[in-house]
Amino acid sequence: MTNPDISEAMKLCFGSILDVWNKKCAINGTLLLLLSSMIHHSDFLIGQAAGKAIHPFMTIPIFQQSE
Repeated sequence: MTNPDISEAMKLCFGSILDVWNKKCAINGTLLLLLSSMIHHSDFLIGQAAGKAIHPFMTIPIFQQSE
């Protein structure tokens, strides 16, 4: 979470979850693993959604950011 890019991605994808649960339990580690999995499989996930404008994968916030 000290890396600014990772911190921004965590806030982008899980901001509301972190706001509510961060002080109640150690959820950062689990969400960080989920974020890394989404990034690792991003080519596949985006490929599955290609050509389908309403596909739910395209609502994942991190896939809406070009940088």
